Parts: sequence; C-alpha cells; structure tokens
Amino acid sequence: MYTQIKGKRPNIGLVLYISIFTGSVFLTSGKFVNTTNSPKFYFSILALLAAVILFAGVGRQLKLNSLNSQFTLELVYAVCLLQVIYGLVQFVGWVPSNHSYFALTGSFDNPAGFAAVLTAGFPLGLYIVSKLQRWKRYGIIVCQLLTLFAVILARSRAGILAIVFSLIVFAVTSRGEGWLNWIFLRKWILFPVVIVILGGAFLLYQQKKESADGRLLIWQVSWQMIKDKPLLGHGYGSFQAKYMDYQAAYFKEHPNSELAMLADNVKHPFNEFLKVVVEFGIAGLLLVLAFFVGILYTGIKMNVDSNALAFSGLSGLFVLACFSYPFQYPSSWLTLAFYLSLLLPEKKIMIGYSKVNVGLRGVLAIVSVLGIVYVFLQVQAEMKWKEIALKSLNGETEEMLPEYEKLYRNSPLMEDPFFLYNYGAELNYAGQYARSTAILVECKRKFNDYDLQMLLADNLEQTGETELAIQQFDRAANMIPCRFLPLYRIYLCHRKSGNLSKALKYASLIVAKQVKVNSPSVKLIKKEAREFLKENLQGLKEVS
Repeated sequence: MYTQIKGKRPNIGLVLYISIFTGSVFLTSGKFVNTTNSPKFYFSILALLAAVILFAGVGRQLKLNSLNSQFTLELVYAVCLLQVIYGLVQFVGWVPSNHSYFALTGSFDNPAGFAAVLTAGFPLGLYIVSKLQRWKRYGIIVCQLLTLFAVILARSRAGILAIVFSLIVFAVTSRGEGWLNWIFLRKWILFPVVIVILGGAFLLYQQKKESADGRLLIWQVSWQMIKDKPLLGHGYGSFQAKYMDYQAAYFKEHPNSELAMLADNVKHPFNEFLKVVVEFGIAGLLLVLAFFVGILYTGIKMNVDSNALAFSGLSGLFVLACFSYPFQYPSSWLTLAFYLSLLLPEKKIMIGYSKVNVGLRGVLAIVSVLGIVYVFLQVQAEMKWKEIALKSLNGETEEMLPEYEKLYRNSPLMEDPFFLYNYGAELNYAGQYARSTAILVECKRKFNDYDLQMLLADNLEQTGETELAIQQFDRAANMIPCRFLPLYRIYLCHRKSGNLSKALKYASLIVAKQVKVNSPSVKLIKKEAREFLKENLQGLKEVS
C-alpha cells in the first residue's frame, strides 16, 4: 500500500510503542490527585523503563528508524481517531468533561492535551489518503474532517493553526501529482493562500481576543526574565518558581496597564521554546534547534517518500508548541519520537555480547530498575496523598496532618511543590501558622503564585506580623491586579490596627476599582468599603 513505510510484521518493540502510546492518551484514574495527567505520566515512564530492561537483556541489532512501519502508522492513527470519538461523545454530554470550564477535553485535563493528540494524528491521515486509491480514501477523508471538527469544537486556536500548517507542509513536500500538490505548487495560488491564512489567523485571534492578549502579557513578562539571564537561563523548573514575581514587578512598574485585567496565575508561558530560553537560556535553545536541524538535514538528504509525513507532523507540533504546551503530555513526546524516526537512516546499532556492550547493558538495566522503584514509590505516595486529601476535605484535617507529615518526611513528595502547597494550606486551615509558613517558603523555591502569597500573608497576619502581612498582600495584589481580596485584606489590616487614613485610602481604592467578574464576594467587599467610607468621612466632617 505504501512505498516507503512498509507493512512488515510487528515486532515486540512496535507493540510496546503502540501500547505505551495508547496508555499515554487514554489512562485516567481517580486514585491520583491529578486524575488525568498523573496516570498517563507514570504509566509511560514505567513502561519505557521496563522496555529498556527488556532490550538491555537481549543481544540484537536495533534500527534507528525502528518505528518506521505501516503497523505503527495505522495503529497510532487509530488511537487518535478513538480520541476524536471520545471528545465528540463528551461534547454531546454522554461522557462528563474533565474540566468545569470546558465541555470537551477528551481524556485530558483540558482541551490543550486533546488538541495535541489530534494535531499529531492529522498528518498520518493525510499520508494514508495520499496512498489509497479512489473510493477507499473517502472513509479516511471523513475521519480527517471529524478530526478538524473536533479541534474546532474544542476551541483550540493553536490546534487549528497547527492542522492548517501541517496540511500545507504535507502538500508542498509530498511526491506525485495529487490534488493537494496541484493546488499548492501553482505560483498563482500562493498569494490567495497566504491571504486566507492571515485572515483565518485574525479571526481566530478575535474569537478569544482576551485570551490571546493575555498570552502577549505572559510573553512580555517572560522576556524580562530572559533579559536578566539570557545565556544560560534561570535553571530547570524556574519558570513556575519565578514568573509570578516578575509579573508582580511588571504591574508595579505599569500600574495603569490595560493588560492588568487579563492577568492570572501562570504556570507555563504557552510557548515551549520560550520556556526553554527562560530556563536554559539562548544556549539551551540553540542546542535544541541544532538537534532538530541535524535530523531534518539527514531526512532531506535521504529524500524518501515518508519525508512529507515527517515534515508535516513536525511542523504541526512546532506550531502547537509556539502557542500551547503540548510537551507537558507524554503522548506528544511519543509522537515526536515517531516523526523523528521517519527521518533517521536504517542504520543498525549492534547490541552484542562483547564485554563493553554487556557492561553498558548492565548499567542501563540497573539504572532502569532503580528508576522503576522510585516511580513506584512516587505512585504509592500520590495515591496516599489523594486518600488523605479527600479525608481532609471531609472535615478530618486535624487527624490527617500527621499523615501529611509522614509523606513529607518519608516519600518523594517532599520534592513535589504541589504537595507542599497542599500541606501548607492544610496547616493554615488547622491554625498551625508557623509550620505552614515554613512549608510554604520551601514550596516557594519551586512554585510560586498568587494563592501561595495569600496564604503566606494570612499566616503572617495571624501571628501578629501585620506589616509583613501587608507587604505580602501587596505583592499578591500586583501579581493579579484585577483581584479584590488582597486590597480588602490590606484594608482590614489597617482598620484593625487603627490606621484610619490608610484604611480610608484602601477603601477608596476598592470602591473605584474596575470589576472583572462581578461575583457575590466582590459585591460584598465593595458594599462594605462604601459604607466604611460613608461613615468615616461623615464623622470627619462633623469633627471639623
């Protein structure tokens, strides 16, 4: 059926790949705190480590392009189509969504993961259509249209752009004289195509303008981080640890910025390449680009039929990575490996029984076993975390604090910033403010946001350190300027301490503040501030 991707018998490596990919797309479990992402991640890591142990124990030749097969292509595409069906069934309400704000998330936590799988699978359908004859291709064309329709329903602008680019790249680079080639290889059609793409991009921008402008804010603040450490970056994991402090500094310098209403908690810059530069600097980005350019150059030199599929798939992932966070999901890494495999030569790596190879295989096996043990401990700890978190939510906070402490002392979760945040929040709720502060300060080294600042400020206020609490509330207010609660808490601090002039100042700020979401709590805060101003200003007039 295909000229380059051959229909050979599936070997154990291909079966393992398909199994891991399927798990990375569909696995979910209510036994984890993160019911959608954690099962996928743990399964993928454990399965890959088990595969390393399996192959390390076998003396054989491994091909660099071992994923280059019709079997892999068709089953990966089938898994992507199953995700399409899952999403459509979810959209009509037959299956619940995994997010309260989105009707369609597939088997992921939000539409970003869903769109990443569909975007990665779309070029596979293009390749299959290009190789089938006449009527046989119509079924795949329907599947392709359903895929596009599902991405549109998910309202993933990045996914739509990625699909469009992958379609164009496939048409331009594929061989033969199919209808796609005929359209895109005609010079007179290029200008209308560019106009349509630009017009489409503008419409996508207008569809969710606030969201797009919010990303521009994130990119501006990220640029400030890059300017501080341009060459080597701030280090692994530094974005979620430092970004919100930079956002607070940005709004402190630009208090009247129109972007203030768009600010929110941010854990990712919505651009994978920007994240690389923030954390690893320009040197890190150049290293990544050099790796991909080297493989692309190898593929171009080979000049085989499957290049169009590889270029199309990689371009889709590249576009998606510019506007989203596909590589937060293991399925995207696995599809990236598949597309890169298509560009590698059929060179074989000999894993024989020489002393050197036996030693290397032994080291790989030992490291993998240790990795499996560590991941199993992590899985066990997170499942325990979920159990005690549910009990705490049901009113057993005091009883569960010793269990939290055990996990903190004796499990890999002591390195997990989200566990530290949860533990710190539970300690705050239980009134153990000093211990809560110590845990949250440790968390802040790895993860920092508005909510953590509010907890720290509350701890300080409860322990009588009012001035430090006000500073923390002020920092939280600068992190997300549209929030009312930090200003309200500062107002309360000044009111309790008897500082009438400061209390009046912040009450005035609350009354004058623009409302983003007119929630019941915001209405109550504004009402209280107005009444306070009315009472005290009237009193000041009578005294004078």
